[in-house]
Order: sequence, then structure tokens, then C-alpha cells
Amino acid sequence: MAGKISIFKSDLRKAAKSKRSRTYSVKSEKDAQNLLADYLLRKVNVHQIIASYSPIQSEISPKGAIEGLAERGYPLCLPVVIERNQPLKFRSWRINDEMIVGDYGVSIPSGGDWVVPEVIIVPLLAFDEKGYRLGYGGGFYDRTLEKLKREKEVMAVGFAFSGQYCADIPRDEYDHRLDTIVTEQGITEFGRPQ
Repeated sequence: MAGKISIFKSDLRKAAKSKRSRTYSVKSEKDAQNLLADYLLRKVNVHQIIASYSPIQSEISPKGAIEGLAERGYPLCLPVVIERNQPLKFRSWRINDEMIVGDYGVSIPSGGDWVVPEVIIVPLLAFDEKGYRLGYGGGFYDRTLEKLKREKEVMAVGFAFSGQYCADIPRDEYDHRLDTIVTEQGITEFGRPQ
């Protein structure tokens, strides 16, 4: 069964990448950024560390939302791949910090303290109505959420265009549901998994 899910996910990733590229618009991205900023301002304490991400390929950029949070003093960080098949680690980050190119062509902070976020903004290729996401297949975010949620309460916020919706994302025991999905069309909260 796991092999069939893996093959189906691989095919779905190809289709989702193409669909996401066609979904992009500046207005939709700006609308989504505004909703993300409003949501985080309502839900997150100013002292909680928020993990953002540096977008790659046609990923929606959280930059507009994150800049607003930074101006209000929210501590921010970005994920760093340390090793394949391991959870992500996070470096503290400010908007004007020097960046370098890390693994997979992702911009990461050139320095900064290692921190543990309470909120993680999660990129994705596709999402479903139950809050599950389809990523690139490396398992980095699933391993990270597994590790962090064992240690403390962490909120995982998926960020996407509404056109990235997929009726049903195939999943296995390693896939973690997001707590919230934010798109340009609205915010969907799923609550904490039991």
C-alpha cells in the first residue's frame, strides 16, 4: 500500500506544480499575505517565534505578511536543511540579514542563533479539505512537525493559493495535518489533531 501511495503522490506532485504555476497572480498573493498577517496578529503572541520560509519555484511568498510582523517586533526565523532525512533546524532572522543559498537552492540566513519556533508557516504544493498537504516529497516538514509537536505546542499554518486545493491528498502515517490553511480566499482552521 505504501508503494502505491508513493507513486500516486509522485504523479500528484507533477500535476500540482503545474497547477500552482498557473494559479499565481500578484493580486492573489497580496490578498493572501494580508490575510496571513491579520491571522497571525490575532493568534500569535508578540513573543512567540514565527518560522517563515524563503519561497522557491512558484511558491506563494509570505514576505509581505512577515515584513509587517517584523515591524511589530515579532521574532522570526527561517528553516535550514542540516541533513537529508532529518528534521529542519531554524535560524533566527531579520528582514535585512545577509542570506546565502542553502540546500535545494533555498535562501537561508548566513548566521543567527538556532531557535525553536512556536508557529511554522508551511509551504506546499497542494492541500485538501482536511488540512493535509502535499510537499515536495523530502519529508522535512513532516519530520519537523513530528519532532516539535512531541516537545511543545506548535501551530502549523499552511500558506497557498486557493487554486492549490486538491479534493483528497493521499497520506500515510508520516503525514501531519496542518492546524490552519491561509489562501487569498480565506482562512480554514482545522483544530488540533487528537
